[in-house]
Formats: sequence, C-alpha cells, structure tokens
Amino acid sequence: MFYKKFLRKFRNIVNFWLPQWNIEFLNKLRLYELNQIKKFIPKNTKILEIGAGSGFQSKILNSWNNQVEAIDISSSIYKKSIIYDVKTYDGKNIPYPENYFSIVFSSNVFEHILNIKNILNEISRVTKKGSKIILLMPSPSWRFWTSLTDIVRNWHSRPHGVHSKNIIEEFFFFSKISWKNNLIHNDLKMELILPNNIFYTGNYIFGKRLPIKARKYLSKIMGSSCNIYILRKIK
Repeated sequence: MFYKKFLRKFRNIVNFWLPQWNIEFLNKLRLYELNQIKKFIPKNTKILEIGAGSGFQSKILNSWNNQVEAIDISSSIYKKSIIYDVKTYDGKNIPYPENYFSIVFSSNVFEHILNIKNILNEISRVTKKGSKIILLMPSPSWRFWTSLTDIVRNWHSRPHGVHSKNIIEEFFFFSKISWKNNLIHNDLKMELILPNNIFYTGNYIFGKRLPIKARKYLSKIMGSSCNIYILRKIK
C-alpha cells in the first residue's frame, strides 16, 4: 500500500510538465496547422473534412469563404465538444455523390483507418479531376517524443494508430517513405510533402505554458510533429 502511494505521488511530481488533455490547447495547434496549408486552399471551394472531430477545423475552413462538409465516425471522442455540423458515417463509405468536392482535408486520422486503399477509393469517387487532397499525419519525431513522455508519465508506451504492433514498428510506419507507399493510388499523384513546422507530442508537453512561437522554434531542433501530404486527383 505504502509502495503504491509513494509511486503515485512520485509520478505526480515528475509529471508536472505533462498536463492533462485540453481541447482549447489542441485547437490552437490545429489552427496553426490550418494556417500552414491555407495557401493551398482557394476560396469558394467545396471541401470535405474526414475525421472532423469537434468540427473546429471545418468551422475555420468554412470561415475562409468555403462550403465545408464534415464527417466522423460514431465513436469519436469529440462528441461532447461539437461546434460544427459533423455528420456521422460508417468509416468506410463517404456519404456524398461522385465528383462533388474540390478539396479533401484530414488531420491526424489516416493512422486510425485500417483500410487506407478503400478510403482512397472513396476520396477518388467524391472528388473532381484536379482536386487536392491535403493530409496531415504524425511524423517519426512525434512518435519518438511521444514514446519518451509516455514512459515518463505511464512507464510504458503503446501504438497510436492501427497499423503497427508496437511503437518501433509505428516509428517506421510514420516515415515519409511509408506514407508515400500507403498513399499510392492510380487516380492520385503525390505532389508535395511538407513539415507542419511545430513541435508537440501526444502528451501535450507543458501544454499552454509553452507558446506556439516556442513550439515553432523547437520543431527546428526536435522535429515537426506532423508531415503534410498534398496529392492531386489526376483521373
């Protein structure tokens, strides 16, 4: 009993720099990431966001004079934080007609989609020729620093997505080469890969106490948390 209490107190002291999950802080990170891709999104465009969560990013995209449709699965952890019209779908079939969208956007979602080929088929179906598909996915840097902070906080770490059996496999799965291979599709062409130029982990190191400006600087030293993959529909 004494041993468990001691360990609990020790862990609380050590973890002061790892605050609990906070959606306001997460939204600040997501807003920064959206501003990184804003130049690739023309105004007056029909946009689909896959895995929209609370709808925060869709709401921002909509405020940029676009028509935005947002979808997510029924088990989304953001159900109680909805701020936009996020439609529920089955995670497989995108509930829109063919050639409907000019932009598809998704942030930190594809690592949770088991059948990537199927979702790429669906994206191809609902987009027009020449459409852009903009995807943000975790980088090896995110996996590395998240694993370290996991061990400090919980004394263990586990895979974040559904494609790897352990964190070592996931480190390689999150690499640019791996994502490029997983995003190969006959109708889509990879045009650009960019870092998101901000540092954060799955454990929200220092949370709001570490401002965006500092996180931008840290990304140059410790690596960007995500890479941005921009594809174009060619058929």
